[in-house]
Order: sequence, then C-alpha cells, then structure tokens
Amino acid sequence: MMKKFDVLVIGSGPAGSSLAGLTSNKGLQTAIVESRAYGGTCPLRGCNPKKVLASAAKVIAHAENMRGKGIEGSTHINWQDLIAFKQSFVDPVPAAEEKAYRNKVSQHFRVKLAL
Repeated sequence: MMKKFDVLVIGSGPAGSSLAGLTSNKGLQTAIVESRAYGGTCPLRGCNPKKVLASAAKVIAHAENMRGKGIEGSTHINWQDLIAFKQSFVDPVPAAEEKAYRNKVSQHFRVKLAL
C-alpha cells in the first residue's frame, strides 16, 4: 500500500521534531524516517550525555589542581555509577520522543536503513 506525504522528515532529533510539529500543525501529511533510536544525536549520544561525562572529569581536574591548597584526599570516578546516572536520563528519551511524534504527525514510520 503506497501512501503519499507532503513532508518527509529525515531524523528524529530536535530539528526533526520541530519541523514535524510545524508541518503537521499546518495540515501537511508528515512522515518521519529514523534509522536509529528516536531523539537524535544531542539527547542520546552527543551534547547531553557528554556534559555528564565532561562534568565528572572537570570535578576531578579541579580537585587535583587544588590538592595541597586546602583540598586533601583522593577523588576518583566510579565509571559504572556515572554511566548508570547518564543512562537514567538517556534511556527514557526514545520512547518519550516516539510518543510525542505519534501525537504530532499525521503518519509515523520508523525505517531501519541498511548501510
């Protein structure tokens, strides 16, 4: 069965989400194509997760820079706990984004692209 759309949004990141909402609200038949988990690079693999990891590294660097200047003792990163913390806000994103897209767009497709 062939379906026709006015707009095909490639990618489900923040830009794709905004575009899908705008075009759908204007009455255009809109579809989304996504080859990875919903949400895009920034929320899932880029900006947001990176900030957690970079912040932990900064804490260690600041403590090391202040050692002997009133800061004593050793500080280390428990990577298992840090990654679990990061995942606690990354893991819910795909399901929440998919639900939001289903509410935003006229039709919704998830397409796995073969590379």
